[in-house]
Amino acid sequence: MKKICIIMGMENENRQEYKPIITFAILIINVIVFFIETATGGSENVENVLRLGGAYTPFIIEGHQWYRILTSMFLHYGIAHIVNNSISLLAMGQYVEAYFGRVKFIIIYIISGIAGNLLTIATELYTGSYPVSAGASGAICGLLGAMVILAIDKRTRKFFPVPRMIVAVILVLLPGFGDSSINEMAHLGGFIAGFIVGLIMFALTSHEAQDSI
Repeated sequence: MKKICIIMGMENENRQEYKPIITFAILIINVIVFFIETATGGSENVENVLRLGGAYTPFIIEGHQWYRILTSMFLHYGIAHIVNNSISLLAMGQYVEAYFGRVKFIIIYIISGIAGNLLTIATELYTGSYPVSAGASGAICGLLGAMVILAIDKRTRKFFPVPRMIVAVILVLLPGFGDSSINEMAHLGGFIAGFIVGLIMFALTSHEAQDSI
């Protein structure tokens, strides 16, 4: 609880005690990969994104290239895409990491990203439309879903960073309105997965705390 208060600026003593290392690490990885995209053919070049590991349902299903479900989470289309996702990652990641801890944060992030891509694949198999998709939006929406737990938990409810959450929601979701190229299924799948995984972790932690009393 103390580290949550420190992150949210509610405590002055040892405010820098907790550092969201995993959040920063993911951000750095995303930026490095973006520079690789730019240097090898362009981040908005669909063929280049596909070559570097973008998600493409026919390759994943028929070619059994399941790794694309994971690698596509670290690729981005254009500067606006990486900037918006980076800001959202920082806005939410530090709180989710502080609340759940680093290992659980990684689990939430990865599962949410994978869930978003799996829902995308299922939707594309139904519609018959197969664009090349990339981005961390599904995983980041998973962090958004997990942040709902901070509003549920009475220990952190009064510290809940509503302004930051609003900014993150706008940056992640607003570009999708009216743009058919935005993968809304990844957003939805990621959010649902992040909320469910976060809720399970919260329930297990609460149960363990009660057992220790």
